[in-house]
Amino acid sequence: MASAIPSPTPSPIPSSTPSSTPRSNAANAQGLDPVLLEVLACPAEHHAPLRLGGQDDPNAPSLTCTECGRVFPIRDGIPVLLLDEATSGGPSLDSAAGR
Repeated sequence: MASAIPSPTPSPIPSSTPSSTPRSNAANAQGLDPVLLEVLACPAEHHAPLRLGGQDDPNAPSLTCTECGRVFPIRDGIPVLLLDEATSGGPSLDSAAGR
């Protein structure tokens, strides 16, 4: 008579980011996964982190580079990280480009 082998009990998967942080709430308001926001970076050569919102409006559907100031749109919850689609965020973009 064969004995049944007990199946392993799955371990709960810990959440990588708390759901009550201001950054994750803002990310959810823009339709972005907070974990995705943590790994996104500017597509320019410096690859600096991005923050939610535009230069003048922190609630704008966009991501702003923390180094060069480029502003990337968020369309239908999808960040458009194309340099051709970015708008200048201010004088820091011109100085970063060597103009």
